[in-house]
Amino acid sequence: MDIGIRTAAASLVLIASQTSAHEHSNSNPTYEDAMRCSSLHGFFMVITDEAEPAYAKHEEHATRWLSMAMVRDGKGGKRAQEQYQPSLELLIQRANSMEDKPKELNEFLMFAFNKCTEMETANSEEFAAVEVD
Repeated sequence: MDIGIRTAAASLVLIASQTSAHEHSNSNPTYEDAMRCSSLHGFFMVITDEAEPAYAKHEEHATRWLSMAMVRDGKGGKRAQEQYQPSLELLIQRANSMEDKPKELNEFLMFAFNKCTEMETANSEEFAAVEVD
């Protein structure tokens, strides 16, 4: 990951950890939704120092979403495990491609974060039921 993207996105970690969802969706997340949200929180882990409290929060959310994707992948969790790293790398590439457009990068990440938060809130029982070590 480019060091410039760390700088451009560092403030997003704080914003993302404090942002609430606009509207709550009643839809059940699909496999693709869960993978996108897991990758998004994985991305926030990449740009956050491990000593920061936000890191643990994003790690927990990435794990919960990946577990939810595993339940939905139709392959006993194998598909989600195999596709997680490529999905995360694709998101990092997309963010790097917007490095010179910080406003667009911010809008892209915040839109994705808000969608994940909406799904998490709408499916809070399932989300909370996922055990994270």
